Amino acid sequence: MTRKHLPSDTTCRPLNATPVITRAAEIAKEWITLHDNPNFRGFVDFLRAELDRVGPTQPDLCRDFFSRAVALKLSFFEAAYTT
Repeated sequence: MTRKHLPSDTTCRPLNATPVITRAAEIAKEWITLHDNPNFRGFVDFLRAELDRVGPTQPDLCRDFFSRAVALKLSFFEAAYTT
């Protein structure tokens, strides 16, 4: 295959060249770092424990909090495709 058969956005680089890191890759790396650390996991564990503690006596309140949290997370990810 010759260069003229490749898509116009393809860049030919030597195999030992430094990889090009796109902005999307940087954002993904930041997102993973944000969520894959002891502080974040500790906070999630705290929230889970709170739902377990309060849930048996106030199930409607916990269901409301959980539903709102899921809706907010969904809105966050949908915004990436609509803005």
